[in-house]
Amino acid sequence: MGVLEATDVVVSFGGNRALDSASVVAPEGQITGLIGPNGAGKTTLFTLISGFQTPTAGRVRFLGDDITGQAPEALAVPGTDLHHPAFYENANDVYPDRELNAYEINHVISTHFNDVRLKNFIEFRHWDSLPVARAERLTEIIGSLFYDPTNLDRLESYFDGIREEDVFEAKANLQARGSQAIPYGNSLEFWQEFLGLEGVLADEPGDPKHPDVFQA
Repeated sequence: MGVLEATDVVVSFGGNRALDSASVVAPEGQITGLIGPNGAGKTTLFTLISGFQTPTAGRVRFLGDDITGQAPEALAVPGTDLHHPAFYENANDVYPDRELNAYEINHVISTHFNDVRLKNFIEFRHWDSLPVARAERLTEIIGSLFYDPTNLDRLESYFDGIREEDVFEAKANLQARGSQAIPYGNSLEFWQEFLGLEGVLADEPGDPKHPDVFQA
């Protein structure tokens, strides 16, 4: 038995499975790593183990105790003193009623849209990392979507009424179907045009010494 165990955990969004009977054991006194390709569900598994998400099936145990779905804040407080951690639906509930400064805007984007933080994709293995020029171009595109008032209004109008479940299902759809995914019911070709994903330097290798290896 390990100090930390996740056993046969399943996470489903709609008809897609982000995790399918995944198990991991972290023995006492050892460093345990998790390795897998993009979209394999590593982040989903860590989110689940951390208690910020509850699995569709399976259990998570720490020192033999079932902690499935319990956030770290809850685990730190015993018995009758237990409080549920506070989560906010949007940044307006966190920040004051005034125009946000540049730091606050960057913080909101990095925490609420953490899957687009490009630093996650500048990897140690430089030959299959995003080349810097491509990362800069993607940063420009992402910045234009959130900082340009016209683009932001267009995004807000299109996604008005979207539910949290819809976001999870779209992400699981991308993980499960790759280039054949249809997030929010539209093909990737649609999203490429809608988001203005032009000139992203997809043919630029991460390392000129390995021109045949690309970051998908």
